[in-house]
Amino acid sequence: VAATKEKHISKKKIIARIAVQKWTEGSEKMPSIIDKIKAKITIADVLEHYGEKAHENKILCKVTNEKVPSCAITMGGEKFYCYSCGAKGDVVDFIAHEEQCDTNAAIKIGLKLAGLGEAELTPEELRAIDERKAKRAEEDRKAAEKLKEVIAINQPIATKYCSDCAANIEQTDYFTKRGITLETQKRFRLGYEPKKKVVTIPYNSKMNYFCTRSVEEKRFWKPLSRLRVLPNGEYDYKNTAWILGDEPIFNGAILLREGIVFVCESQIDAISLLQAGMPACAIGGTNGVSKLEKIRDRIKAYMLFAFDNDEPGQKAAREATALFWSNVIKPLPPYKDWNEWLTKNPSEFMNQVGGMAKIFRTP
Repeated sequence: VAATKEKHISKKKIIARIAVQKWTEGSEKMPSIIDKIKAKITIADVLEHYGEKAHENKILCKVTNEKVPSCAITMGGEKFYCYSCGAKGDVVDFIAHEEQCDTNAAIKIGLKLAGLGEAELTPEELRAIDERKAKRAEEDRKAAEKLKEVIAINQPIATKYCSDCAANIEQTDYFTKRGITLETQKRFRLGYEPKKKVVTIPYNSKMNYFCTRSVEEKRFWKPLSRLRVLPNGEYDYKNTAWILGDEPIFNGAILLREGIVFVCESQIDAISLLQAGMPACAIGGTNGVSKLEKIRDRIKAYMLFAFDNDEPGQKAAREATALFWSNVIKPLPPYKDWNEWLTKNPSEFMNQVGGMAKIFRTP
């Protein structure tokens, strides 16, 4: 009896294995609807449909409604991940975020975009999308009002912090090692926080916005621009420390006056040029060109795009000149940027850049 039972169980196991094998083979031959959509379209295709495009594989996050791109797309456009709020997924998830709809509705929209059929949304699904979008718009409106209040509270705190750090500037040689004189450090109210071992760089005379750099490693920090978003997608109204709004242009007021201005990527490059007498500002990386577009009508200066002397920097500089009918200028090889030139060959830097500054200032 025991032998018969064992034989019977063995047969069941064999039948189960065959069934699993057939099911697996069938699933390989018959991909799911989502797989079919992903095989036909990418996130880049969806962006194009909505009249948008990625810049260096980064886009604006649809969950946080941000202003500076922090949502990354994989090279093939199959997946996305937002470094700001943690939202992630595939092309169907992206459609759901874009349309503020559930997965079923996103699949129907995806089928249409992929040319795989006309799956019309039901009245209930359309109504649900409209309700979600209206709710999100109201949440965004409230968050925008709260953001203004938070910035108004935090800016004086930032000014006090920068002022306190400026009083400690002689406790670090970080800027001195990079060719920035103590006179220049005090002129731009550069600072140092001993506890965190970071230097501070205020962006303007009010010192209501700043960034920090670690003195021990290559690590940077900038204040938050928006309210944090919780995992459930709701805004965080409690943790509002160091939210100072959109990053401004370092020394940006100089663009509102007539004359030639070097537009750099980093603040320390702009400070290096200013020390040599060359009018300069910094937009905080190549993505900062969008900041210039926002104030295009107010800019009076003739901008020379002085980005880093590498392929990404020079490519971005060429693109910027096409937007503003301007020109490109770069540090002499082999130096990657203006501060590297100042640090490694200060006399040559001061002679060359200082000489150019005198020519540009000549009426």
